[in-house]
This record gives sequence, C-alpha cells and structure tokens, in this order.
Amino acid sequence: MKVGLSQSKTNYELDDYANNSDDAITIDEYSDDGYGLYAALGWRCRFYNGFEIMTTLAYQDSGTLEMTSFTVGIGYSF
Repeated sequence: MKVGLSQSKTNYELDDYANNSDDAITIDEYSDDGYGLYAALGWRCRFYNGFEIMTTLAYQDSGTLEMTSFTVGIGYSF
C-alpha cells in the first residue's frame, strides 16, 4: 500500500484547423499547478526461478486531473 502527496503541472492547448488548411487556430489554452492525493494498493508474487507477477490499483487526484488506473505486469529478476 502506498499513500502520498502528488504534484502536477498541467498545460494544454486546443487547436482547430479551418477550411482543410495546415494552419492551426488556437481555440482554448489552459495551465494550472496542483497538489493532491496519490494512493495505490498492489500485490506481487515472486517465484524461485526469478519471475514475478504483479497487479496494482492506483488513484491520483491532483486538483486539475483525477485518474484511476489498474495495472497487471510480469517481471524477471536476475
């Protein structure tokens, strides 16, 4: 289990292309810094031959973005 403070810096620009040309027209711009919560819960199983399998469920809320992710992985230690 992991719990902590997260920091983020978010910048994006929304563009549109008018009349099928290559010239981008900026519609909207956004920039923000934020702090928030990071929490994760995971499971890992290591085998004697060096292989491992793992899974993690993570949640991050940084004020501007909120994200939940589920990860499954395999690994090898040598």
